[in-house]
Amino acid sequence: MTALSIQRRTLAAAAAVLLGLLSAGLNAAAATHHDVLVDMFVWWNAAYKQKDGFTAAAFSKYFTADAVMRING
Repeated sequence: MTALSIQRRTLAAAAAVLLGLLSAGLNAAAATHHDVLVDMFVWWNAAYKQKDGFTAAAFSKYFTADAVMRING
């Protein structure tokens, strides 16, 4: 191997590690919620995937008892 080939491999490996770290950091940041509205939609989307995802107790975390829900009109 030539010195240039080794440098290119080293640079490519470093770039791959950097991109991996950046991606992991972005995913960790995306998992952190600081907004109640975002948290509600995260819950809502997860609730669709569960048989008993929409319960009164679950709704009460984000909605008041007198809330009116109009879905599709």
